Amino acid sequence: MEFKQFWRIYESSFPEVERRSIKAQKILMQKVEYKIDPYYETGIITGFICYWELSNFIFIEHLAIKDGLRGRGYGRKMLSAFLLTHSGKENPPRIILEVELPTNSQSQRRIKFYENMGFYLNSYAYQQPPYRRGGEPIPLKLMSYCRPLSEHAFCQVQKEIYREVYGVSAP
Repeated sequence: MEFKQFWRIYESSFPEVERRSIKAQKILMQKVEYKIDPYYETGIITGFICYWELSNFIFIEHLAIKDGLRGRGYGRKMLSAFLLTHSGKENPPRIILEVELPTNSQSQRRIKFYENMGFYLNSYAYQQPPYRRGGEPIPLKLMSYCRPLSEHAFCQVQKEIYREVYGVSAP
């Protein structure tokens, strides 16, 4: 995958508060736990999934489709392939992702998309730590694939995401 293509999609898909700087992203790509799966259609990158292979779960940090191709089923195809690859294992890991609170029609559609793919919206309070120094945390929800999280499991998942992905301590 060519970094420039990835970066164009990344920048156009997420507001600045929901993404890393280019320098931080390049450093992150050296970590063995962090992966980027690009998806191609007829030899052209259509999107990607950035994720972390953590102790006993996979955390999807970013999922994006190229501007102009959204709403055409690429996201469903890409996520289906990802889920098949990772949940088809003998001992499949739990798969977790963050979503915006369901406060508008766009965020509600996004949550419905993930629910239709087999994810559960967990009701526990969660905040995404800021990506940049001086930034504010963002209230979000965690979704989990195949089954909801118990309160204990949620706390464990949150601690590990905070520590490994964001480099902070859980509240």
